[in-house]
Order: sequence, then structure tokens, then C-alpha cells
Amino acid sequence: MKYFINAVLILLVTNSVFAQEETKSFNAGLMFGLVGSQIDGDQNVGYTKVGISTGIYTQFSLDKNWYLQLEMKYLQKGSRLADNKHRRYFKIKLDYVDIALLPYFQYDKKWTFGAGLSYSYLVNARMEDSYGEIDPDKYGFFSSDYNIIGTVKYSLNEHWNLEARMAYSLWYITEHPRQFNNFITLHLIYLF
Repeated sequence: MKYFINAVLILLVTNSVFAQEETKSFNAGLMFGLVGSQIDGDQNVGYTKVGISTGIYTQFSLDKNWYLQLEMKYLQKGSRLADNKHRRYFKIKLDYVDIALLPYFQYDKKWTFGAGLSYSYLVNARMEDSYGEIDPDKYGFFSSDYNIIGTVKYSLNEHWNLEARMAYSLWYITEHPRQFNNFITLHLIYLF
């Protein structure tokens, strides 16, 4: 992970130096959003666990239609089952610090498409069921989660964008049973 962060920092510094010499640009902004998530492999179906996503990002234009975006955000993932008919309740809440790197293609003035990868570090895990809290250590959640991301943005104006994003774990998040994060995010994005 240390090498990944160093490589990204070198890329950003190099790109910002060239951006000053050419017509490339550097931008930054804020992201706020809601996450609908599920954990594949936990026998619960649907994006029923709602969480938040908030963070900062930088953009570096590569040419007229392409730019690279680096993000750092707080992201809540997990799973939730609320079955009132059978009086069952189960919830997993996973809090991550997420770093993402995504190339974007600006199709026209309104629509932009992107795909990329992210690394998420688990900072907190909580679990509960109908009987109370459960020790998350029993499930053995891994501290790292690597994700593949697909996204589409719609520009509202010069400063505001709406974004829909889907992401999926590239590797399982628990040893036994093997489970994967699967989530959809809707962001409101502000560009300085």
C-alpha cells in the first residue's frame, strides 16, 4: 500500500508540473453522498444498508476529453436485514477510509463516464442482531478491501455534478464465510 500511495503522489506532482507548462488544468472539490450496500455471501439480498460517503478529490486534465481523479473519502458499507414478520434483525456496519483513482472520459458538456480502482481501509466494524451486539472479530473482517468502480456523472452547472457509482470488491472481505462488498453510491459533487 505504501508503494501505491507513493506512486500516486509522484504521478500527481509530475502531472501538476506539466499542467503549469501546458494547457492542462488542476481542479479540486468536495463529494457528499448516500451509499446503498449489501454483502454478497451473507444470505441477505438487496442494497438495504444505507450509509454515507463524504470526501475530497483532485482532478488533472490529461487532454480535451480525459482527466484523472484521485479521491479520499469516508465510506460506510455493510448489510442489513429487517424482517418484522419473523422478528429477525441483522446489521453489519463497516466504516472505511477509501482512496480511489479513476480516469474519466467527458463525452459532452453534460455527461462524463469513468472507471477505476479503490483501496479501502477498515477503521471500524459493528454488528448486531435481534439479541444485541455481536463481536465482529468472530467474522474476521480483513482490514483491506480493493474495489473495481464504474461511474457516470451529469453536470448540473459549472460547479455542481450528480454522480451514480457502482463498486464491487475484487477480493473477499472475510475469511469464512467468504463475502464481498457490493454497493451503489449517489454523490452530489462540488467543483471549486
